[in-house]
Amino acid sequence: MHTDANLQPPSIECRPPAPPAPPPAEIQPSKPWPRHAVERTYNKHCNILVCASHADDEVLGMGATIAKLSAAGHTVYCWFYFSGTNCNGVRQEQPKEVAELLGTVYPPFVMPLTVDNEADTVPLLSIAQSIEDIIEKTKPAIVYTHLAQDLNIDHRRVAEATLVATRPRAKSSVRSVLSYEIPSVSDWSFGQLGGIAAPNVYEHLTIAQVNAKYSAICRYGMLGLFPPDDRLRSSRIYAELRGMQSGALYAEAFELVWERNTE
Repeated sequence: MHTDANLQPPSIECRPPAPPAPPPAEIQPSKPWPRHAVERTYNKHCNILVCASHADDEVLGMGATIAKLSAAGHTVYCWFYFSGTNCNGVRQEQPKEVAELLGTVYPPFVMPLTVDNEADTVPLLSIAQSIEDIIEKTKPAIVYTHLAQDLNIDHRRVAEATLVATRPRAKSSVRSVLSYEIPSVSDWSFGQLGGIAAPNVYEHLTIAQVNAKYSAICRYGMLGLFPPDDRLRSSRIYAELRGMQSGALYAEAFELVWERNTE
């Protein structure tokens, strides 16, 4: 067999196998996209008023945000349109434990409406004047209320009355008004009552703040106002959805009605 001394078998470099790739770093929430409203920050102590049709709406709509604001040192007041026995025969009022969980001032302010299905019979002026009286007492800088297009008529009445009571007057303490959403109630109008929820403000939340909301929901559920499991599930889904939309793990969403810079 003919061989050529100059021909050598190709050298093969033996390399140890490459080390496994390091595990991916923990995913951190990205900053909100410019097209989304960023989370609101309040650099100075201020009073905040949450207007709701009845006790439990403040928790379902913005319970985690209330916990966040009160923990930051702000004073949060609640005003309820309805206080009495609801259509299911259950006394509808805010337990002191809920106020302690969220850090709101207790007792809340209430309008003496005792029959739930009379919501559409009370003059709008009477509701607005009740809210105006509380604004005069508490001097809130920020006011939260229902969405004007909610399915429940009592929610819509409160939203409309809040707009009347917070119209931007020169001597008013109010600097901004926002609307909160309530799972299902804010969706079930299917756009037939003036559109659907279109949030443009997102409040980023920690798991502790979300858990405070869950605990308050369970406390209301113990009163028999609603099946707590349903509300917990919808609240968790909404918190994750609104967080995903705004670059966070959890968030609650709001519509900014109006805002003015008085400084």
